[in-house]
Amino acid sequence: MLKVTSSKEVGDVNIDMGGYTPLISEFHNEKSSIPIYWRVGDFESSLIEVGLNKNSGCILSVSLLMFDSVSDVPFVGSSDLAVEVGMPIFDIEGWPEDGSLDIQSYFRVFKAEDRLRLMFSDELKPVKIYRNKTVDFCISEMGELIWIEFLSLVESELLETFS
Repeated sequence: MLKVTSSKEVGDVNIDMGGYTPLISEFHNEKSSIPIYWRVGDFESSLIEVGLNKNSGCILSVSLLMFDSVSDVPFVGSSDLAVEVGMPIFDIEGWPEDGSLDIQSYFRVFKAEDRLRLMFSDELKPVKIYRNKTVDFCISEMGELIWIEFLSLVESELLETFS
């Protein structure tokens, strides 16, 4: 599980849906010539790839490459959380030499109205959200990443890509 160590100022984000890759988001706050990757899924029918700056641990990209299913549910549980405007910085100490930390784990995809949530854990209790413009990163008390939520998406594109 990715763990937040600090945060930095927000940066611009581009989000693309549809086409060959269901969702690609790129953050323009730090560039890295060679990113490192945190990849989660079963690697056959589900995969999320999070690109990180190899020097700082700042998120460069989030890509939903494959997913099993999408649940249509109203989002609950985030309105009472503390919100910090900023970009989370993750702990990258001890990262594998090949640049990819692969985690075989189940994740869930939820959509509602103009939002899409990629949930990594049902067991951890959310306590805080780091908000970078239209992307929320929810963490536990210990700083572990619980979900990434994309806000204010174009509803027609969301329905077309995740129906």
